[in-house]
Amino acid sequence: MTTPVAVMTQEPKLSVSFQKPKVSQKKNSEVLLDYSFLSMSKITDILESSYIEPRPQLGKKPKKIEVERVNEDGEVEKVEKYETFGLRLTSNAINDDGLEPMLKVLDDIIVDAMAITWIDLSSNLLTKINGDVFCNLKLKILYLHDNAISDLKEVDKLGGIPTLSKLTLHCNPIANDHRAFYRQYALSKIPQLKSFDFSTVTKADRVTAEMWNRNFNAQKKKAKTDENE
Repeated sequence: MTTPVAVMTQEPKLSVSFQKPKVSQKKNSEVLLDYSFLSMSKITDILESSYIEPRPQLGKKPKKIEVERVNEDGEVEKVEKYETFGLRLTSNAINDDGLEPMLKVLDDIIVDAMAITWIDLSSNLLTKINGDVFCNLKLKILYLHDNAISDLKEVDKLGGIPTLSKLTLHCNPIANDHRAFYRQYALSKIPQLKSFDFSTVTKADRVTAEMWNRNFNAQKKKAKTDENE
């Protein structure tokens, strides 16, 4: 009788490889230009004042890249511009006239002004909404809170920005003077918004805004008819 022989099986070795994690670096176009708290009274101060530069982010200064452009004499010249998606201009003293040349300034300092999707102009001295400026950009986010906008109809100008999804207007006179229907009015004029005054726009908000707008227009029509009688 043969004695069974025990066969020893060797467990396979597990090979573990430690890979260095990939570190994703932000592209220039993902850098925000921060011009906040610089006491600017007009947007052209960015070009005219040598001391005004965008603030460093995470300890790093925004970098410029060299691009070519055609000057007024029709000659091609090399200039340095920023690649960015947005500007922070909060807490300055920019008024309506001071904001007027914004498109020109953007063209002078930014590689592609149409790449701007984010602008913060909160805590300035604006009394109007400059539709000529904002409607010529593909804005997704616009902060205008804590200004001096007092005419509710100024909100209408932003309805022509199909990409606009986030807007703030609180701490303006329009928010206090028309508190009862200020939110409904804004959402009826800018139905594409997903967030208003840092509050998500819900389905209920949209229904309420639509009903309010319908009643508002009916009252206006009735008032006009009564005037003509």
